[in-house]
Amino acid sequence: MPDPVVFKAAHTAADHWAHAAKACVDALLPLPAGANLGFVYATDRLAEDFSSILAYLRQKTGIEHWAGSVGIGICGNDTEYFDRPGSRFWSARCWPVPSACSRRSPRAPTSSPTTFAPG
Repeated sequence: MPDPVVFKAAHTAADHWAHAAKACVDALLPLPAGANLGFVYATDRLAEDFSSILAYLRQKTGIEHWAGSVGIGICGNDTEYFDRPGSRFWSARCWPVPSACSRRSPRAPTSSPTTFAPG
C-alpha cells in the first residue's frame, strides 16, 4: 500500500502578490518529503499576477505541478479573504502525478457561454 498523501497549507493577505507568495512559501517550508503537487487559490485582486505567483511557487518550492483558481474570495482555516488580496497554498506529496496534470496554459472558451432556461 502506498504512503498516505501528506499536505501542508498556508494562507495570507498582502497588498502585493510577492509579499503574499513569500509569506505563504515561508510558512510551507520545509515541504513534506517528496512534495510533488501544489494547490494555489487567490482572490480576484491577485488575478493579474497569477502567472507571476505560479512562477515564484515553482522556483521556490521546486514543485512543478500546481492546480488552482482565482475567485472573489477564499478561506484559510478560520479566516476569510473577500474584497482584498489574499492567497492560500497547499503542498502535497501524492502518488505519481498523472500526465493530465502536466503543465498547460489556461484555455480560452471554445464557444460562447450557453444560457440555461428552466422549463
